[in-house]
Amino acid sequence: MNVQARRIAIVIPTFKEHQHVMNLLNDLEKQSYRDFIILVVNSNPDDETSELINNYQGKMIVRELKAHPGLYWTGSVNKGLDWIKENEGDALEYCLFINCDTRLNSTFIENYIEAAREKPEAILCSAISRGDRYDSSGVRMRSWMLSVTSHYLIGSVNSKNKHNRFIPVDMLAGRTLLFPIDALYRVGRPNSEMLPHYGADYEFSARAKRIGFPLYVFTDITAEADTSNTGKKAFQIASTLSKRLRYLFDIRSPLNIKYRIRFARLTYPKYAVASGIITLIIKSLVEVFLGKTSYILLKRKHVLD
Repeated sequence: MNVQARRIAIVIPTFKEHQHVMNLLNDLEKQSYRDFIILVVNSNPDDETSELINNYQGKMIVRELKAHPGLYWTGSVNKGLDWIKENEGDALEYCLFINCDTRLNSTFIENYIEAAREKPEAILCSAISRGDRYDSSGVRMRSWMLSVTSHYLIGSVNSKNKHNRFIPVDMLAGRTLLFPIDALYRVGRPNSEMLPHYGADYEFSARAKRIGFPLYVFTDITAEADTSNTGKKAFQIASTLSKRLRYLFDIRSPLNIKYRIRFARLTYPKYAVASGIITLIIKSLVEVFLGKTSYILLKRKHVLD
């Protein structure tokens, strides 16, 4: 394949994840498509990750942007976006967020860019798997007022179901989010003040859709996420009520009730904000008090293509 494109900026946020960064850089080194620059935003600078980048001898352009732990995911990717605007904005066509605990096959970026050529105004997320199960890559809202969602591709990777290549959704996950650089100037950055960690990727993509950027899950390619590194700890058998109660206020937890309320205020249509907040609070409490059982009761629905 011969994919003609200007350089892509790949933003990789990390915090004390040296081995993950090493694995991901190895995967990127093997890509069939190579016209990109890599920005590793390190929230624990001068550590093993810094040493890895300082000693990098490969052919890729790899830069370390030094951050601090208080930036979390959203502040880290924004640091990368700020660097892009100041240094490379006019030379770029796309920006790609990749979480550092993600593994890619050798044609991932080439196929991704070809998909972006098919949908030039779109923002995309690849399929995401954890072991033999698909994780959520994008969300459709079945009811804003009741906070009822449908998630695409959740289930077995080996499912025989036929899927559309491009699945339109209302929000996208940020693990492998690819967007035209124009979106950075028209949509702005993810909201690090209101949503420092979880939810900022969904809010950013929902905001982009409101001003005209279509959102799709692209199912032809799959990125593999680390099965041990997940925000679903509340649903694990070993979780205890006391731990789950702490998740309600943990800034790194998807159960954090303050950020769920903020997310609804930022993302939901005005008519659905009040009822949506109430249902999100109820769901949070159900998840905390019932743990793994709540995962069955509130099981996310598949999106019908």
